[in-house]
Amino acid sequence: MTQEQSSSSPLIAGRRKAGTVNQSKTAKSPPRKPRTRARPTSPKKTEARLVPQKDAPEDNPLAEKPKTRVKPARPRKSSMSEKNTSKPKLEPADMTALNTEYGRLHEEIKRQESAISDLTNDIEALSSELKKSTARPRLGIFVDVPNLIYGIEDTEIHMGRLLDFLSKDRQLVRAIAYCPISDDPREPIETQKFIAPFINYDYRLVTSPLKRFADGSIKGNCDVEMTVDMLSMAERLDVITLVSGDADFSRAVEAVQSRGVRVEAAAFSGSTSSEIRAISDRYIDLNNVLSEIT
Repeated sequence: MTQEQSSSSPLIAGRRKAGTVNQSKTAKSPPRKPRTRARPTSPKKTEARLVPQKDAPEDNPLAEKPKTRVKPARPRKSSMSEKNTSKPKLEPADMTALNTEYGRLHEEIKRQESAISDLTNDIEALSSELKKSTARPRLGIFVDVPNLIYGIEDTEIHMGRLLDFLSKDRQLVRAIAYCPISDDPREPIETQKFIAPFINYDYRLVTSPLKRFADGSIKGNCDVEMTVDMLSMAERLDVITLVSGDADFSRAVEAVQSRGVRVEAAAFSGSTSSEIRAISDRYIDLNNVLSEIT
């Protein structure tokens, strides 16, 4: 069928005419309200709408961007100009004042050091004096045996008790008995007159031989040994007890006293010289203490 035949067909023409009429009628009729139906929202669509922020597209202006950690700003380094700034120079007047103050402080320090040194010396001296006052005095006993034995009148002295009496409340350093001995070999030394009384007690025995003279007399003398020992031991003693009244020891007593040592003389009054009584720091008459030494 050709194009001309189709267009001239009555059936097709009628349809077109009817369609044209219907369109015109529809245009003239008032518009109808569209019917709306409430459709239940599916959960899938709701989940799709509630998109988390992290999954929101970047082009969404309402989506919050993740927070970024801001590093603290570092302190700025000092510039070269600050490093090269020079310290203010002191004026001559300020330097003079500083030197004066330094000199004053130096003198004050020296004065304080001198005061501390003097105070230390005083403390040491007081400590030494305190020790001496609390400690017992050091005692040395020197016995002139012939002078002691010949001074006894029908009385026998117990040399151990004599030693205890003289050293009471003191620190005994040394007790020495100076004894002349006989030159007779037949006589045992421990039984001799001047040795036997001291043999069992804490005495150190210093002996010298008896001297025989042409007239038959005998004399024993230990004065030299006794004097030398007293002088040599004086530096280690506080008190010396001289058990003798012989005036020959007067000069030795004075020499010992000059070294700061106290000298006591203990003897029987009948064999004691006035010189020893006068120069000794204390005189002990053994006649008055016989009950303690016999």
